[in-house]
Amino acid sequence: DGTKWEQSTDQAPWAARYGHALQALAGPAREDQPGVLVLIGGATYTGAGDIFLNDVWTSMDGSHWVLQTANASWSPRAGHAATAINRNGVTQLLIAGGQDMTGLFNDVWASTDGKVWVQMTPSAPWAARSWHTLIAVQGHLLLLGGHVSDELDADVDEVLRRDVWSSVDGANWELASPGAAFAGRERLAASAWRGTMALVVGGRGEAGNLGDIWGTPGGPGTDQGGLPYLDSAGRRNPDLD
Repeated sequence: DGTKWEQSTDQAPWAARYGHALQALAGPAREDQPGVLVLIGGATYTGAGDIFLNDVWTSMDGSHWVLQTANASWSPRAGHAATAINRNGVTQLLIAGGQDMTGLFNDVWASTDGKVWVQMTPSAPWAARSWHTLIAVQGHLLLLGGHVSDELDADVDEVLRRDVWSSVDGANWELASPGAAFAGRERLAASAWRGTMALVVGGRGEAGNLGDIWGTPGGPGTDQGGLPYLDSAGRRNPDLD
């Protein structure tokens, strides 16, 4: 219920890390098959620098973890985005973008088991980025926000993105909005909600950390552009009730 928490394990078998992705893949509505957690990539700091990872681990309970692959087909990375989408009864896991010590990525990869990965595109039309988010809404993939440059003199309006891209398969992408109503941001959270809405929550913007919440009713393909659901003061937008 979010009020009571129990530690599942104090030391999982995978290396301590940050910038990874975690997805919960729904299973059948049976207690003996509750679904599976999938942990994907990330980076770990050793004192001598960051080591980027491309391992994939799964767990049925958060306590016991199984290594699916120590070296996935995609290059080691952190700050990537991941989501899962159901296609014709088959759950497909996808990752998009991210970064390593050499730069940023705009590739997309898919898997049905966490072991075997297929490259959907080596270079999507959206700018290579990290610390963005990827969600599935009404059978569409939506990629939002992120960080697109590490250059110190880069324009912050260009670095912190607020564009929104849509895809039905992870290979072919369309620009849904070049500039959503919310401010450009990285390290944001996003989720599908009520089946037809995409919610964007917080993140880090030009002026620092953000506490706002934005929603787009109507699903992919609408021209709402992002209406405020709650602002940082907790005020509600009745249009999204």
